[in-house]
Amino acid sequence: MACQHLVAAHVVSTCLVALMTGAITNPITLLQNVVPRLKPDGRVGIVECRLGGGGQKPPLDERVDPETVIRDAETAGLWLIASNDSSRCQHFLVFVKNTDPPGQ
Repeated sequence: MACQHLVAAHVVSTCLVALMTGAITNPITLLQNVVPRLKPDGRVGIVECRLGGGGQKPPLDERVDPETVIRDAETAGLWLIASNDSSRCQHFLVFVKNTDPPGQ
């Protein structure tokens, strides 16, 4: 809850969300709360563990594919601008505000 108050009170240039899959009930709502508080050139980075990658946490059955993360972020009003798959354990996605009107 403290994070919600911090995000609500400030305009942010960068927001990093790491390993949210198992920890957050509704990631779309979290991201929707971040989007209006991003500066015009702000970025949201999301780091998640690979489905079949290494690492101990979260358990494999709690991981999601990057396409799901991208879909959720786009639903929240973000647009993917970069991804980095160089880690064997994690994928890193970078988003900005989607400033295009719906249907464009």
